[in-house]
Amino acid sequence: MPTAWARFWLRGIFPESYLSTPDVRQLRERLRYRQALVHLRGGMKCRVQAILHRQGILHDFSDLFGKGGRSFLQTLALPEACRAALDGWLEQIDLLQEHLIQLEDWMAQHLEEDEITRLLKTIPGIGLILAHVIQAEIGQLAERFPSRRHLASYAGLAPLADDSADRHGRRHIAAACNHTLRWAFIEAAGCVLRSKACPTNLRCLHNRLTHGGRANKQQAKVAVARELCELVYGIWKKGEPYREPPSPARPKRDRRRD
Repeated sequence: MPTAWARFWLRGIFPESYLSTPDVRQLRERLRYRQALVHLRGGMKCRVQAILHRQGILHDFSDLFGKGGRSFLQTLALPEACRAALDGWLEQIDLLQEHLIQLEDWMAQHLEEDEITRLLKTIPGIGLILAHVIQAEIGQLAERFPSRRHLASYAGLAPLADDSADRHGRRHIAAACNHTLRWAFIEAAGCVLRSKACPTNLRCLHNRLTHGGRANKQQAKVAVARELCELVYGIWKKGEPYREPPSPARPKRDRRRD
C-alpha cells in the first residue's frame, strides 16, 4: 500500500467506493449497451442528413427514416459515391435497429418492476427503461447520497462556475460525473418538454430561462433535468408517487375604496 494511502487508512479517512451487486452490474451493462446503440444510430442518421445537405436536397418529412422517408431516400437520383454511402448508412441503421428491437424485447420480458421503479415511472418523462437506468446507476440512494444536491452533483447536473477574483466566468456542468445517469435525466427532460402534459412548474422554468423559447435552450433543458433529478431523490426517499404541485394562487386585488 502506498505511503499516502496508509496514512489515510490509519487516520480513518480512507475514501470508500461503492460497489454494486453483480446483478446490478449486469443490468447496467445491458442498459449502457442500449444507450451506446442509440447514440450510434443517431450519429448515422446525422450522416445521412449531411449527404442530402451537401447535395442541396430538401424534404418535408418530420421523420426521414419512417416509411415515407425511406421511400423518398430510395428514389433519389444521386451520384454514384453518394448513393453508395447513403445505402451503406441505411443498411447500418437497419442493423442497429434490429439489435435494439432484440434488446428491448429482452428488457420487456426480464425487467421486473419493483416498488422503486413504479414510483419513478410516476414522474413525467420517465418511462420503464429510464426508470431502470436511473435505479441501476444510483444503486443505494440513502447510503450513497445524503442530500439531493449530492445526487445532482453525481449526475453532473450541478452548475459550476469559473470565477476568479473580480472575473465572473460562465456556468457549466462538470465533465467528471456519471454520464449514463446524466444522459437519462436529460432524455427525460426532453420527453417531458415535448409532452403536452408537461407540469406547470417545469414549463415555467424552461420558458423563463429561454426567454419564451428564444435562447439558451440547452441550458434550460439541463435545468429541467436537474429538477427531475431532485424529484427522483425526494420521491425515492419518501416512497410516495409524484403529484403535480398546485398552481400558485394569483394575488387578490384590493377593491377597497379610498
